[in-house]
Amino acid sequence: MICARWRLVSIAPLLLLGACVQYRPQAYNSREHLAAWKQRDSTSQEVQAFAARLARDSPLGPQPFDSKDGLTLPEAQLVALAFNPELRHRRAQSATVLAAAENAGLLPDPQLSLEFQHVIDAIEKPWVLAGALGFTLPVSGRLKREKRLAQAELDAELWRVAEQEWTTLNTLARTWLKWSAFREKAEQARQQHENLEGIFQITQALSAADEIPKADARLIQIERSRLLGERQHFEHEAKGEELEIKALMGMQSKAPLELVSSLHPFTGADRPPEELEEALQTRHPMLARVQAEYAAADQKLLLEIRKQVPDLQFGPSYEDDEGTKKVGAALSIPLPIFNRNRANIAEAQAARVAAIVAQEAARERLLGELTRSQHRREAAQVDLKHMVEDLAPLTDEQLSEARQLAETGEVNGLILFQSLNQAYQTKIQMIDAQLEMALEEAELQRLAPLGTMSPMAVKEITP
Repeated sequence: MICARWRLVSIAPLLLLGACVQYRPQAYNSREHLAAWKQRDSTSQEVQAFAARLARDSPLGPQPFDSKDGLTLPEAQLVALAFNPELRHRRAQSATVLAAAENAGLLPDPQLSLEFQHVIDAIEKPWVLAGALGFTLPVSGRLKREKRLAQAELDAELWRVAEQEWTTLNTLARTWLKWSAFREKAEQARQQHENLEGIFQITQALSAADEIPKADARLIQIERSRLLGERQHFEHEAKGEELEIKALMGMQSKAPLELVSSLHPFTGADRPPEELEEALQTRHPMLARVQAEYAAADQKLLLEIRKQVPDLQFGPSYEDDEGTKKVGAALSIPLPIFNRNRANIAEAQAARVAAIVAQEAARERLLGELTRSQHRREAAQVDLKHMVEDLAPLTDEQLSEARQLAETGEVNGLILFQSLNQAYQTKIQMIDAQLEMALEEAELQRLAPLGTMSPMAVKEITP
């Protein structure tokens, strides 16, 4: 009877294994993944629904999404939030921190101990059987601290994701601006090439009739060839930036996307300096991230200090000693005399100091970047104003007079060529100035967000 009873006790742990999580294989299927990636479409209902859900809580604030008439930069940023490969991977990694937070602070499993002894001497009941069941009594409060630490680490992790999202959006915006500028430059080069074509034909005819030196005609021919190469260069650069845009959006390079170029997509750059600084101090995800990391380091220190107080081990016991049955209870507690968790406490204290320094360094760095970006934007604004108000009118006037002379029959190919070239170079310089201005506006938006920043829930944002 006793042996049967102890057999049942001995197999009890095996029966409990049925309640444990079982392993299930989950392999990566490259064919299915690549097929799904190639079929990914920004106009599909799935993408639009996903982007609409992201738009409600994204750092950009509520944004309209209708990609059927072409993707604007804000719409492309929503698609990037959904499908950018680095962001998807980062969120998947964050899910591990979420899983740890959801299962933190659980009671340790009880411990079952069994002891079997056989008396060698010949006696009637030679077996000595003993067993005990041990439970942990969390009198130290350690479990609550573990939950708080896990939640603090989850908050810090979500802010790391939000910071990477914000950086990705800014990278996409800067790439979009460069692509727009190269597209505009390519169009200006195309128009200039068409304008030079007529002058080239005239100068070739005049050169053949020995009415102008062949060197003058060759000069225009050289410029015509150089301009063709410059146009091809701008088109290749625009194509390269377009491919980078698709990669940032998580779309394949051959995806049939219609992108809407723009060099003026940003607002809020004209805010007063104190308003920009306030937005940086209260809304930038890097500052929120280092603050959350400090909170996690502080909770870590509190947990390590709490671990100085040990938890109690308590449980009932049973013994059958040569037929004499005994029941009782066991109580054990470690004595904090030698170790007292000093190494972990010292490490946590140093980590908290490092977290404070990280906040100082991040704030100094961002405020310095804000000041430098404001200076660069002001410089670009002055350059653009000079071109628009001074240089462009002069080149337009020069070109207009050269054309008027041509209309009266006084064709001077070199003067017309020089006028056209000056006008073209001015337009290219104006595009560069607009690009520099827009890049600094994008940088100011990165440093001083207009909307309220908040990390999105990992469960909702992981595709």
